[in-house]
Amino acid sequence: MTDSRSLTLKQLLHLVDRARRGVILPAELDDLQAGITALDAARRSNGGMQQRMHTMRQQLAAVDALVADAEDRLLPSVSTSLLRAELPKTKQRAA
Repeated sequence: MTDSRSLTLKQLLHLVDRARRGVILPAELDDLQAGITALDAARRSNGGMQQRMHTMRQQLAAVDALVADAEDRLLPSVSTSLLRAELPKTKQRAA
């Protein structure tokens, strides 16, 4: 029996072909079942990661929107503060 984690797709397809022709050995059936189980586990794991990435993208978009709102509210007051800080320097240069 082969370690199912090391079976390649080509090897799994070969086992499927042998099963279809009815010439598969019992140990090969075990390998085929283990390979299919490993593929299913990988698919489920990938699906979970895809859902996680989707959720993270939504959260990032929400944070980006909050940052944009905060910048829109804060930038005018920061600009005004900077202008007020520069005003005395401008008056001194004009004098």
